[in-house]
Amino acid sequence: MIQALDRFHAYVMTGMAGSFSLAETRVLLDLATQDGCEVRSVRRRLRLDPGHLSRVLARLDAAGLVTRQRSADDQRCLLVRLTHRGRAALGDNARALSDDDRARIIAAVRAVGAPAVEGGRRG
Repeated sequence: MIQALDRFHAYVMTGMAGSFSLAETRVLLDLATQDGCEVRSVRRRLRLDPGHLSRVLARLDAAGLVTRQRSADDQRCLLVRLTHRGRAALGDNARALSDDDRARIIAAVRAVGAPAVEGGRRG
């Protein structure tokens, strides 16, 4: 079951990714829920290796999708924020999914979501 969910998650993320790698998409989606945050928080939430996250953020920064800056309060702390261009790119890629793909994703989430919720209530 776990492997099936992992494959499904990769399928959804790849569909949304468009021209982005899976790691880049995960970072963009995470940043879309924040109004700027510390890089170490992103690393913890996504469970990414610090070096890998640094390279991903460098690529996204070079593409103008995120900004990185040192905190005014603590120079050791690096803050990252999604740019308007990053939000637009993320939205464009999500819209790139076909209606059929979108419907299949929704149906699959409903199919695996209901048993998961019901199973959580039993324990």
